[in-house]
Amino acid sequence: MDYWINERYINSSCSKQYNAAFDVIRQIEGIFTTIVEQAAQKHATFGTKQSALDALYLIGWAICESQEEIGKQIRMHFQVDNSLEDSMNAVIDEMSVEECERMRALDYSGTSFLGAMEELKKLADDYCVCTGLQGVITNLTCEDETDEDGEGEEEA
Repeated sequence: MDYWINERYINSSCSKQYNAAFDVIRQIEGIFTTIVEQAAQKHATFGTKQSALDALYLIGWAICESQEEIGKQIRMHFQVDNSLEDSMNAVIDEMSVEECERMRALDYSGTSFLGAMEELKKLADDYCVCTGLQGVITNLTCEDETDEDGEGEEEA
């Protein structure tokens, strides 16, 4: 996806980049749909879910770091569109607590995947895009307001 966003149209005029941005956005959304269809399933393996979250994470970086006119248009779209976050949450929602723990701890270029997601959130915040990433991070931590026995905290 980085190629489509940052390389393919880099030498094109602003008007060609502007027009191409809408095709690239449609391609990105198509990728999100495919990922959710394949990875946001109870029967999907951990490897499938991991690959899906990796791909979505990388698309998030490509959106944030997109350049030129095409990048501007893509970032403008993802200021109001939460499909990246929705796709990530759809995959995480089908993960067990153990799978979430494994995903968070995975080594991701010298940091944990959770740390990498926090870095992505900071970058996205700088561009005011993908504003739901904090919700994804919270979802990935599999935090629940109930105790392990399924009951809330007892009153004193």
